[in-house]
Amino acid sequence: MQQDSIAKLTAMEADLQLLIMALSSQSELSENPPLLTQKKPDITYSNEAVKPLEPTTVNSLSEAKLSTPQNLDLNLIDESKIGAQLGWYLNPDFAIAKVTKLKAFYPNAFSQFSFAVFENKKSNITLYGLRVGPFKSNAEVSMFCYLVNQLDQACDIAAFIGKPI
Repeated sequence: MQQDSIAKLTAMEADLQLLIMALSSQSELSENPPLLTQKKPDITYSNEAVKPLEPTTVNSLSEAKLSTPQNLDLNLIDESKIGAQLGWYLNPDFAIAKVTKLKAFYPNAFSQFSFAVFENKKSNITLYGLRVGPFKSNAEVSMFCYLVNQLDQACDIAAFIGKPI
């Protein structure tokens, strides 16, 4: 009985890690790692009816509100500078790829900014945050985030910290 529960929890954990990887990469499904494109059988975890989820935005998620985690590597960038958080990634290469993509699609808009990546370790998952900046004021960041949100890119005010890209 317990082994069945453990097996279900293990399968759920693997599915959640794949979901986190897909969401954090913020790329097209065809660009995701091969592990995500493999066809997996559907697994039923409960006999209860599924309730529809309420729509949420990135700004309502608690992870998107993180601004300065305790265990950061603050190499070469001053913590007092204002920046914007552009997303969380499971791999720093995904963050670098996102910067490359933004600069390629919108060269006039994103070429003038500096970008940084930092690690945020929580329990058994390490996420890499992508920051852009520095800005002169919170008002500038708010305007930047408003414009970036129009491009379907997550954005939130945060300290400009991390390793420069």
